[in-house]
Amino acid sequence: VSTWNYVKGVDQERITIKKKNEDKDVKIEIIQKPNKLVYNVGEKLDTNGLVIKQIYETGRSFTTSSGFTVDKSLLKIGDNEVTVSYEGKTATFNIIINLLKGDSNNDGIIDVADVVAVASYVGNPEANKLDSQGMINADVHNTGNGLTADDALMIQQYIAKIIDKL
Repeated sequence: VSTWNYVKGVDQERITIKKKNEDKDVKIEIIQKPNKLVYNVGEKLDTNGLVIKQIYETGRSFTTSSGFTVDKSLLKIGDNEVTVSYEGKTATFNIIINLLKGDSNNDGIIDVADVVAVASYVGNPEANKLDSQGMINADVHNTGNGLTADDALMIQQYIAKIIDKL
């Protein structure tokens, strides 16, 4: 509550201004999902096109496409749900992460480093570990039989364009 003295001519009037109760935000909703919803392992989440709506107790609301944060950056298998935070409230949306066959080191690219990682693992699995996702990605020859030198060879053939898919 604020009280002010207002002088009009020679007469002084006293007016009181009461501040309206602040709207309390209740929740946020995803109004429009980002333009891109399908990713490969290792890609960065792109929030372009994402629009959220903040809804207040009074029913008042507003939309924004900035000022929020997301809980994902470089994507990996299992990152299918993205949480958006804005002023302490959260909402989620789903994305699709494609498996990148041959990417044994999970860097989002299939290159010689993947061949070396698989060959090293096959030669000495205790000293040259691959994480579980890398092992799934690298199992390209007779999928399901575990990693062998044939998997490293097949990735190498793919890189050399001798074969066109893994």
